[in-house]
Amino acid sequence: MRYIFLVFIFNIFAHEPSIDLTIRTTIGAGFFAELQKVVANLKYYENKHLSRVTVDWTEEFFPYKNDPIENGWDLFFEPILNNDVGGSSSIITDLGPTHEVHDQKCIDHWVSYNKYLSYRLNLNRIFNKYIKIKSNILNEAQEFYDQNLKGYYAIGVHVRFSAAHAGENPKGTPKLDDYINEINRIIKKKGTVKIFLASDSEYVINRFKKEYSSQMIVVRDAFRSKYDEEPHLIYSNPEYWLSHKAEFHAKKPGYFGGKTVLLDVITLSKCDILIHTTSNVSDFTTYLNPYIDSIYVPNNAITWPCRYNLK
Repeated sequence: MRYIFLVFIFNIFAHEPSIDLTIRTTIGAGFFAELQKVVANLKYYENKHLSRVTVDWTEEFFPYKNDPIENGWDLFFEPILNNDVGGSSSIITDLGPTHEVHDQKCIDHWVSYNKYLSYRLNLNRIFNKYIKIKSNILNEAQEFYDQNLKGYYAIGVHVRFSAAHAGENPKGTPKLDDYINEINRIIKKKGTVKIFLASDSEYVINRFKKEYSSQMIVVRDAFRSKYDEEPHLIYSNPEYWLSHKAEFHAKKPGYFGGKTVLLDVITLSKCDILIHTTSNVSDFTTYLNPYIDSIYVPNNAITWPCRYNLK
């Protein structure tokens, strides 16, 4: 009788439907906000008979592609998962009922950075298990690093300057002097360094170039706003751009914008230390390199334990 019962239980689980997961874009989200959603879904569903994953970045207003109807995912990444397991499957679109990664306003994983190493290691594992960046992009990033940063103590700096995100930091957008003061402290300790600067603003790039010599600062040619405008346009003013399609497609970042922000993150992850504020760019830098040292600005930010399950 016990044997029959065990066989019955085994058959229930053995025939549990597999999951066919499709992850679609949200109008207005940035490149790494979309990638964050992909990782969150993978984290939530990976132990739930996940058999097929399709990332659908075909939305016309996804700003990081040139052709409005192509799948932007295929420009930057390889297909994720396609296991033909046979039998029935449950078709699911996007995330389940649990928030699997942090909220932007939850900064405890930055302020208490060392405490969250296991969280970063787990997301690094998930990223490496499922997501493969196109080889041409990886090769370009490695070549840039070898030519500009290899052999130096490399300070990675990400300055998120867009006014649209100012309210996501408890103290508001950090001042540029906050970043510069942290850089100067490191220079006093380390001496000769290289500074790799990634930012969404040309104003920020120009300010840092005035502060540091051209031999010290390294910047990649990238798609940026002139000052504090949102570089991927549609996040800060979706109603306007949805009704002005031609203008949007003429001004959007396109493939170049997506590739360069991805290259920036890969390069930041190769640095010895990251100076940053709250952003998905900073998150993915630490997913690619969970052991990178971190300096969060503003450094007087008040934190509290995150209410999400950051494991």
